[in-house]
Amino acid sequence: MTADFRTRKITHWFALTDTDDDGLITAGDLDRALSRIAFARGLAPDSDHVAELRRLHTHKWRLLVEAAGLDAALDAVTVTNVIRCLNTLHNTPDEEQLLGLIADTWFSLVDADGDGKITFAEFAVALWANGLTDLLIIEAAFARVDADGDAIISREEARAAVCDFFQGEEETGPGAYLLGPVT
Repeated sequence: MTADFRTRKITHWFALTDTDDDGLITAGDLDRALSRIAFARGLAPDSDHVAELRRLHTHKWRLLVEAAGLDAALDAVTVTNVIRCLNTLHNTPDEEQLLGLIADTWFSLVDADGDGKITFAEFAVALWANGLTDLLIIEAAFARVDADGDAIISREEARAAVCDFFQGEEETGPGAYLLGPVT
């Protein structure tokens, strides 16, 4: 498999995160994406949990802008910026830090009850919030991320799936369906 699939995955993530469809991800897009999932989970916008997730999103945003080599005052990135950033960071400690933060933020957002594991129901709500409603596809996605087949996604499995999503080139990797099917 070529890097084409990796590019398609990143473009898929970008499209889900670009909530206003203007071809740019801004801090506002990240906040709206967070709010969409928080709403689906029934979290109050002013809750401590949402505030912590918002803090993580802001930190992730700053890392992304800095890692892309963009002016820190820049308030938007394109999909080309994101792909360039990830290519530049490949196999560096900065990549590990950024992907770790993305994985931790995703895990904290999806783990609705905070018990340190993601159930199928929690995973399904997160994908539903991103517009995926086909239960068979959600089940297939969950099975790919749940590497050991124990019906929960551990923090380690989530991290492996996030890293595979942003780094992997195989359509059968654990991250291939992390955010639903990639077209």
